[in-house]
Amino acid sequence: MNGYEFMAQHPFLTAFIVWVACAYFAECIKYLSGYKEQKDEQKNQEEES
Repeated sequence: MNGYEFMAQHPFLTAFIVWVACAYFAECIKYLSGYKEQKDEQKNQEEES
């Protein structure tokens, strides 16, 4: 059974897996961008004090 047959037989399950994967990647991107911003903020606070 290949991926296309699986998607044809389980459309809701496939949509759920895709949605979870997208949500997971979105959280990872938010975390990574937020992590970089926090490091920059810490540097700025150290320079000001």
